Amino acid sequence: MDEENLPKNEEPKTTSTANAEIVDEQKGLSITSLILGIVSIVTLCFIPYISILCAIAAIVLGAIGRKKGGSGMGTAGLIIGIITLVLAVIVIILGVIGIGILSSMDLNTLNSL
Repeated sequence: MDEENLPKNEEPKTTSTANAEIVDEQKGLSITSLILGIVSIVTLCFIPYISILCAIAAIVLGAIGRKKGGSGMGTAGLIIGIITLVLAVIVIILGVIGIGILSSMDLNTLNSL
């Protein structure tokens, strides 16, 4: 790119500027992964479907961030997302088992409790 064609306030991009933009992208992916991981674990008790979606997004973004040389925040988001996904599956399985047990009980058994 010719320096003559640039606006007066804009300087030509150097290698260090390009590297800084890549690092910013990696940090952005890692921070987003961590935030989505925290949101997923907080919403697990209230809105499990949103929690599962946030956990999957945290896992994907954390993996991409780590592949691009991300930081510990990306790893933390990845781990929190995996933990939340496992907990969500356990909660769903226990809920289905509980509903199955309650639906098979006799009404007289429930009234005597």
